[in-house]
Amino acid sequence: MIVLFFFWADLIRKVRLLRWRLHRAALRSGYAILHYCSYRRLFVMAHLARYLRMTDKNQRYRSRVAEENYRCLLGPDPRFDYTWVAQRRMIIEMAATRGQNTALMREIEACAATLRAFIQAEELKKKPVILAPMHSVSDILAVIIGARATQLPVSVIVSSNADEYQRKDRELGGITNITYCSIHDAKENRASRLITDCMDAISGNRHFLIFPDMTPEYTAQTSSGKMETAPCRMFGRPAVIHSGITRIARLLSANTLCYTLYYDRGIKIHIDRVIHADQLADRLPENIETSIRRFPQDWLLWHMHSLYFYND
Repeated sequence: MIVLFFFWADLIRKVRLLRWRLHRAALRSGYAILHYCSYRRLFVMAHLARYLRMTDKNQRYRSRVAEENYRCLLGPDPRFDYTWVAQRRMIIEMAATRGQNTALMREIEACAATLRAFIQAEELKKKPVILAPMHSVSDILAVIIGARATQLPVSVIVSSNADEYQRKDRELGGITNITYCSIHDAKENRASRLITDCMDAISGNRHFLIFPDMTPEYTAQTSSGKMETAPCRMFGRPAVIHSGITRIARLLSANTLCYTLYYDRGIKIHIDRVIHADQLADRLPENIETSIRRFPQDWLLWHMHSLYFYND
């Protein structure tokens, strides 16, 4: 019996080792495919997975919420499929980071070059610059493009645990000039980091990157602290948005450069507008709504239950 026990234990260990090696080989093969092949060819697999209903239950639930939110705000549109939006995001992010896909990196650099021209124009005005991308196509790509568009360090304000963004993962996207600051960090750490970064920005040695369209609902779900919101009107009804970007813009007397990524046979960028600090509170809700209406098929936050109509 003892011999049999050790035999089975050794067999199980070898099977597990074999599975691990096969898994590693599959990952490396997948990354090679992502690097050398057109990432758009992988979309066929995503379409097949949806057709065969191979998406997970949670994704189907989020898609139902997203499609109902879309219908309520913009009206029915049979072309909208939030599951596809999520699948495309995953493929694009893997191709941009792990795969370093050649064609996609060219598209990213083209977007960065467009954004760079606007950043340089603002820098000539001797004003700090806040980059304000929408959650569209991929938030990871929005950060990569923002970081590639400037040689200065970029402080990214995120509404999640900043520890999730490891240096190795950032370098996979070809960027090394960014740091993350979570609004859910301990107050002392957050305040110390923001003060240092703000001083650098005022001196013209740093940019901030803040997503202006993050919904208050998400912050309420992931934080025990009080939300700082600003009342406004969006889509013809009372709404609230985060006021953090407005407060930082006023503190820095910064110009906010709003941009949106969209997909049209490749990754493209639309520069929405440049908003001065004293106008940001009034014009930001309009800019968010306009961007959502302009690129509704690319916006990532449709699945949030309350969107900007959240009652805390």
